[in-house]
Amino acid sequence: MNRVQLPLAGGVTDVDTGLVQPDLAVNPNLATRVMVLPMAPTDNWGSITHANPTFSATTNTVHVSFTNGSGATTINVLFWDPHTSVGPVDADSYT
Repeated sequence: MNRVQLPLAGGVTDVDTGLVQPDLAVNPNLATRVMVLPMAPTDNWGSITHANPTFSATTNTVHVSFTNGSGATTINVLFWDPHTSVGPVDADSYT
């Protein structure tokens, strides 16, 4: 788990979640298991969307792109990576 307070400008922002899982380098599709959970205050999330989590071979961590359709704002978000033994390896994507 990783709780983050993110300052977002308008447009797209790539965020390194800091989440690492040994199997990600072998199976990058496991990155889609990461959950992106909005946290209070949720009013700031009105114009925010996020893409499917992806694995970055450069940093060996999970990244999520956020799109802010309005001006600069700050959001609170929880990134949660369930352990592979908790559920199936395949996961539905956000799209």
